Amino acid sequence: CFDGYAGAGCSIECAGGASSPCNKNGVCNATDGSCSCYNNATAGYFTGSACASCVAGWSGSTCTLACPLNPTDGVSVCSSRGTCADGACTCEEGYCGTACETAGDECFTCPSGYWGDDCSNECNGGATNPCGGLGSCRAGTKGDGTCACDTGRGGSVCELICPGGTDNPCSGHGTC
Repeated sequence: CFDGYAGAGCSIECAGGASSPCNKNGVCNATDGSCSCYNNATAGYFTGSACASCVAGWSGSTCTLACPLNPTDGVSVCSSRGTCADGACTCEEGYCGTACETAGDECFTCPSGYWGDDCSNECNGGATNPCGGLGSCRAGTKGDGTCACDTGRGGSVCELICPGGTDNPCSGHGTC
């Protein structure tokens, strides 16, 4: 039979069509025209009657891009909380992380140095130098822009040095 046809009289067109048997992602069975899809790292991981879809956990036009798996179970694609395309997860609302493994407030982010529902408020000390570089801003859509100062520092932009200094604040007998 010519390429793309099968059967005793070559009258059966292969799945995917004679011009593109098995969508060029598998091998056409010479007897019945069914497809055996490629399933390897070189040719791709395909499935479906005409080998037109990627096997779960694989993505991209050649089905060779692995989708991120839940780091806890190592099995769930995008932690079952998103969809995978081109090797990356698009997470459902309320989830984030490479494999959509994180939930809640940690997912509500703003550009560095900003906070608020619309990320329009600058952190204490300004967006370019939040907390004077001496602490971290409580940023994001759930943040309030205040500073969590490094050990031994205080003040609205961490400008104050606590009694006892940064190495031994309050001489080790209290909190600053």
